[in-house]
Amino acid sequence: MALKKSIKKTKNGIHIDNKSIDNISDEADDVADQYDALDGSKWDKAYTDGWKAATHNKETAALKRRMISFKKSAEGKALKQQMIELKQAIKKNLKVTDIPKSW
Repeated sequence: MALKKSIKKTKNGIHIDNKSIDNISDEADDVADQYDALDGSKWDKAYTDGWKAATHNKETAALKRRMISFKKSAEGKALKQQMIELKQAIKKNLKVTDIPKSW
């Protein structure tokens, strides 16, 4: 709730007031503590078993083989090159200017 109460939409995106950061941090710590409490519980075991069932099967193995094939294909190599060029263009042409001096 602290994050939801602290976010304000502006014409440039969103704004989070610096005074709210402590409340948001406290709430995030509370959520982390709740996740830690689940560690080793029956819910943790059920989630782990479900994840294993979803990722260790024939379909997942086939998807992995197809991903490797795509990576080695001409199309995959072209996509990789385009992503490298995009990263370089962003690094060269994008400048973030409204960073608070306190950062």
